[in-house]
Amino acid sequence: MTRPSSNSGNGSMCVHCGGKKFVLKGAASDDAAVTCSNCGATLGPWKTVRAGMLDAVESKPAKGRIASPAIARKATAI
Repeated sequence: MTRPSSNSGNGSMCVHCGGKKFVLKGAASDDAAVTCSNCGATLGPWKTVRAGMLDAVESKPAKGRIASPAIARKATAI
């Protein structure tokens, strides 16, 4: 099962093509593979990609941010 995930709001992107939409392959577990939906490159396990996304969210200025880092963490834990 694949689950599309867009992270375009937090500044993370594919290091290969700059794409901002990712696919989580399989069940949502820390070890699930994440791939770029644009070029298909494997970006790493979900726990690593998620940590990078959270870092990007936390490093942005508060102005214009849709969700606080605490809300972002809770959303990724579901």
